[in-house]
Amino acid sequence: HDGRVSSCRFSADGLRLLTASNDGTAKVWEVSSGELLQDWEGTSGICFADFSPDGSMLVTAEKNGTASVVDASTGECRFKLSSHESRVAHARFSPHGKALLTASDDGSCRVWGAQKGRRLRTFLGHEGAVLSATWAPPEAAKWPWAEM
Repeated sequence: HDGRVSSCRFSADGLRLLTASNDGTAKVWEVSSGELLQDWEGTSGICFADFSPDGSMLVTAEKNGTASVVDASTGECRFKLSSHESRVAHARFSPHGKALLTASDDGSCRVWGAQKGRRLRTFLGHEGAVLSATWAPPEAAKWPWAEM
């Protein structure tokens, strides 16, 4: 990376590390060797990146108000999530991998379908930026979108 690294996440199997940077790139590394496996360039600085639970996809949270869902092995962008009005600070896959959660400086959190990027729910009402978002463990809650 040529800029500050904003996040590092291990894949669920612990074999790969995903790094995101303000230089607009996300990189996938092999943990055992340190070899760069995939290098993906976003459209703006990347604030956070996360692997899907099965490791097949990654999501990037970007400064331009979008989040991108990318094939983790090819680097191909599958789709963009683009209804936030300012920086997306955080993006996470749900534990079952069927939904995504984004948090933004626009004061909202949004839930999206992970297969096609359809917006499922918007949570408004925060007076300031929402900087982080996470999911409860699957056994702790019954989400309406869990059976998509």
